[in-house]
Amino acid sequence: MISLSHVSKSFHGKRVIDDFSLEVPQRSILSLFGPNGCGKTTVLRMLAGLEKPDQGIVVRNERSAPSVAMVFQNFKDSFLPWMSVRRNILLPLVLRGVAWKAAERSLAALLELLPIQFNLERYIFELSGGQQQYAALLRAALLSPSLLLLDEPTSALDHYHRQELLGYLVELRQRLGCSIVCIVHDLEDALCSCDRIVLMNGAGSASTIAREDFSSFGSYRENAYRYSGLALPSALQPPLQLPGGFRRSLSQD
Repeated sequence: MISLSHVSKSFHGKRVIDDFSLEVPQRSILSLFGPNGCGKTTVLRMLAGLEKPDQGIVVRNERSAPSVAMVFQNFKDSFLPWMSVRRNILLPLVLRGVAWKAAERSLAALLELLPIQFNLERYIFELSGGQQQYAALLRAALLSPSLLLLDEPTSALDHYHRQELLGYLVELRQRLGCSIVCIVHDLEDALCSCDRIVLMNGAGSASTIAREDFSSFGSYRENAYRYSGLALPSALQPPLQLPGGFRRSLSQD
C-alpha cells in the first residue's frame, strides 16, 4: 500500500494541496475527480515520486520501492516519431535489460488481454488520438508495475471505447495484481470501474467514497459535482420550463 499523509503543496505561492491524505490499498482502483487546477495531477506526481510535498510524507508500506508506471496527460510527447508503435511500446522494457524477443512475447500475452484494432507497425502520428491512448496504456502495462498511474486515460476516447478501456483496467488489476490511480472527468466512469472515488475541490480538500457506498450514491451525484465545484452534466440538470407548461430535459435528444 502507498499513502499520502497530511501533504501540502504550493506553486508560485498558491496552495494547491492542503493537508491532504490518501490511502491506495493493494489491488485497488481509485479515481480522482474534480475541477481543473484542484491538484489531481499533483497528487499523481507525488505518488510517482516526481513531486515532493512541501509538508507531510509519502508512505510506502513495501519492503522495496514500488514499481511505478505513469501515463501522462501529454503522452504523445513521450513517443519517438521515427520508431513504429510496436517498438515504442517495447522500448521501456528493453531499456530495463529485457531482450527484444522476450519483450515481444510479453507484449503478445498482454494483447490477449487488451486487444487492439490498429496496426502496431504504423507510426504514432498515423494513429488517432484514441489509438495513441491505447498504445500509451499498453506501454505502461507492459512494465508490470505494482502501481499504475493514469492522467485522464479516457480523454481521447468516445463513450463506447471509454467503457471498454475502463473494463480493461479492471482486468489489468486482476492480471498484474497492481493498484491503479486514475484521473477522470466523468463521475459515471468512476462509478462503473473504481473501488474508491476521491472528490477534490479547488480549496485543496477532498472527500472519499468507498465502493460499499456506491449503491446509495445515486442521490448524491449532484452533491458530488457541487462539492467539486463542477457544472452539473445535462442528465442531472432540471428540465427546461417551456412556454405552455411543457418541460424538456436537457438529457433528451
